[in-house]
Amino acid sequence: MIQQLLNAGLVDELHVDVMPVLIGSGLRFFKNIDPDRVRLEKVHVQEVGARTSLRFRIAK
Repeated sequence: MIQQLLNAGLVDELHVDVMPVLIGSGLRFFKNIDPDRVRLEKVHVQEVGARTSLRFRIAK
């Protein structure tokens, strides 16, 4: 759903929290994103313990 919303231009910001835990083979979060239509601008990075929080603005 996130990929569809990004490609449709319906997202202004994206918040992603990353934890160093591997469960199964995982999914590629940005696999089907059109790089010509979606550009991410890093707004904020915060590390709290093992978690890294990333915030991106979607460039229009």
